[in-house]
Amino acid sequence: MALSDDAHADPDRMSLSAVEKARRARVEALLRIHAQARADAYADALARARRRLRGYVAALVLLSFGVGIVIGAYGLPADPLPQVACTAPTPAYEPPAFARLPMDDVQASWPLRVYVSGAVARTQVVTVPVGSRVADVLEAAGGPRPEADLEALNLAAAVADGQHVIVPTRMVASPVPQATAPLPAVLIDLNTASAAELEGLPYIGASRAAEIVAYREAHGPFHKPEDLLAVPGIGPTIYARIEPLVTVGP
Repeated sequence: MALSDDAHADPDRMSLSAVEKARRARVEALLRIHAQARADAYADALARARRRLRGYVAALVLLSFGVGIVIGAYGLPADPLPQVACTAPTPAYEPPAFARLPMDDVQASWPLRVYVSGAVARTQVVTVPVGSRVADVLEAAGGPRPEADLEALNLAAAVADGQHVIVPTRMVASPVPQATAPLPAVLIDLNTASAAELEGLPYIGASRAAEIVAYREAHGPFHKPEDLLAVPGIGPTIYARIEPLVTVGP
């Protein structure tokens, strides 16, 4: 009986065919594994996208719910917002040239008028520039008279428009006739006289008499009539009037 060609085939060729099949099987298995891995990765990504979408939808629902609560609590404005017409801006008011001058320049162009009277050379209304003092006003009026009491004025004080500056006169002691003979009984003893007796002196009223008695009680007896100048309210002019009428006891 004759053998077929396959029965006489080369064993080496048969071995190579089996190896090729095994290799192809391994390649197909690797392709299936790779395809399954890709399918699993796609499914996982799709699941994550769905979960993220559900989170967005839940947040949107919560936001809408919160907006509804706020609108329900406060309500919507009944009237629409007013419509503002867009018009060209109105040009600003332009003051006249004299109104735009600095205040210092305006004041400097307006002199002050001050009325001066009293112990001054010329009683009149004088015109002085802004910033003038009482001394400037007296100079504009010709200066004070000799009997003017400048100590009663603040010569450095500023003056204003329409002000009235009065220059007082010093109190001049009238001469007291000298007695031909001393009259001790007429003189008032500063150390023993009562407040009522002191009120009989010129320019010594109840308040100044009380000051003399209080000073005497606080500092002791007067040593000389000139000590009266230390009593509050008694100056050189008043002392000159009462000095011939007072004395101090031992």
